[in-house]
Amino acid sequence: MAEIDLTQGFAELGQEAELKPYLQRLADLANRLPGAVDELVSYEDLTPHEGKVLQNFAISWARGAEALVMKYLMSGRVAGKSGHLTVDRLGSGLPIWQEMVTLSQDKEAAAEILTSMRSREELKASMLKAMLRDQLSPAPQQYAMSQRIYQETLAEGDVALPRSPLTFDRLEPSDCGRQRYMVGWSVIDVQSNCPVVYTMLLEDSSGGTADENDARLYRLRAALHGQSNLETGLLDMAIGVDHAVSSLHPKKIRRFTFGPFLSPAFSAASGPMMDLLRAAAPASEEEWALRIRMETVRSHGEFQSGGILSSTRRQEFTPSPQQRDGYLMTTLAFQAICENHSDDFRGVRKYVITGKNRITAHG
Repeated sequence: MAEIDLTQGFAELGQEAELKPYLQRLADLANRLPGAVDELVSYEDLTPHEGKVLQNFAISWARGAEALVMKYLMSGRVAGKSGHLTVDRLGSGLPIWQEMVTLSQDKEAAAEILTSMRSREELKASMLKAMLRDQLSPAPQQYAMSQRIYQETLAEGDVALPRSPLTFDRLEPSDCGRQRYMVGWSVIDVQSNCPVVYTMLLEDSSGGTADENDARLYRLRAALHGQSNLETGLLDMAIGVDHAVSSLHPKKIRRFTFGPFLSPAFSAASGPMMDLLRAAAPASEEEWALRIRMETVRSHGEFQSGGILSSTRRQEFTPSPQQRDGYLMTTLAFQAICENHSDDFRGVRKYVITGKNRITAHG
């Protein structure tokens, strides 16, 4: 495998020797992530509604990753059809934010583009003709097929957007009779290029029920989207939301960060997991790991804020967010952790690939 220059933060992967290994690992990650999220939902203290937000995200992100694999699969093999997948090898190890923007734009046009493309059957017939009758390489037809599958993948369902719309699930009222909601949304963080998912338990003290035309939700969306970045601490975000709308009270906010995606084959990152993967790499270059970080801020009470004529209920949040790290990893990486007995991975959940369609949680 050709060496990738790791001296820069981003890498434009265009040649088959450097692009194919990355796409293989990205495809493997896309295949495994939904199962890892299912295990996370089972082993952490997540509610069914929080699990629903995460599982929907995992499926849509995996579909987008599968689409990117097909988009770039044949890049460099056909004259005039070269393409470069840009990945953040120093940070997230994933396709950069701009790639995801392009992906979402392509999805909008996918159904229309498919109507102007040759069908799979026509492309297969053209491949056979090129190989058997004309004695030519079928690479042009293979490229056309990969682009068709790319468009089909985008058209068949949701993909993770650079910034998703907010979802609101109505829950049972609280013990004090307030209407409750589970709010969920996701972003691709612009600075880190990591996918990030948020869930928020919200209580409504207005005495009514919020609907899509409620003016309070517009203010809430603006506050959430304005703070949905990893540079904003989760406690600061909770306080900001608490002050955005006086009658909507955030009781619990969670942030799930997916990344970095690490592998000796393409990463320029450093740290204990990267060291472990590099040590395991001589046995197999297929080793990789994805960090999954969960942060939680909870309200443990309320206080009255304001003067005699006007007052507002504010939340008393836990002063420091709870944080738990986990890794989705290959079996060999897990074995290396067990053999090394490193303190760096104590208390870290390990989601281990143990079979073709199995993920097992440890720790």
